[in-house]
Amino acid sequence: MSQIIDTPESHRTIQIITRGEYSKLVQEAEDEHKRPRKYLVASDLSDESTHALEWAIGTVLRDGDTLLAIYCVDEETGIAPVDGGSSVPDEPKAMKEQAAAISIMANSKTPITPGGSALPLHVRPSPLAQMSDGGSGGPNPSPAPSSRERSKTTEERFRAVHDIGERVTRLLRKTRLQVKVIVEVLHCKNPKHLITEVIDLVNPTLVILGSRGRSALKG
Repeated sequence: MSQIIDTPESHRTIQIITRGEYSKLVQEAEDEHKRPRKYLVASDLSDESTHALEWAIGTVLRDGDTLLAIYCVDEETGIAPVDGGSSVPDEPKAMKEQAAAISIMANSKTPITPGGSALPLHVRPSPLAQMSDGGSGGPNPSPAPSSRERSKTTEERFRAVHDIGERVTRLLRKTRLQVKVIVEVLHCKNPKHLITEVIDLVNPTLVILGSRGRSALKG
């Protein structure tokens, strides 16, 4: 389990959970020319989204799969308003960069190490070096910055990532799955457009939404 890291300049917070011999299974699938299976769960921390996450892990995930649990937060109506002087960029280029960074994480076969070339686009590499790769799936996090060192929006993203990560860990402990789960929370101008941009780049096997149409995921 990587520590939770935040990149304020791109309004992203992320944590990666790996379990079992995930990297070995992905390599074996590639050697057999099998398309890697990637699943995208779009969350908004609602009960419906929690059920969608539970359904994805308990029903569709298989050994060697990748699950991307992403929470695209509308900066105006989401977890918290963006701090003054740090508005979320609205231009298509910025959104494509956010989606591209997510795609790189989803397509990585092995834990990312410091100095590696797999982490462009404002994602700091060093906190991702320590991963949990044991069969138990237990956490092995590094200390996160104290709340005093974080802005309000960063603190809210940390809490959301921690919340989703805890749910994922509890669900995985009920299984023997050897998988990788990427938990990411982003502030953005338009969650719908960012999610569709991620879908275009990641090209997931299946997209799972959990919403009754009363939240930011309505669109």
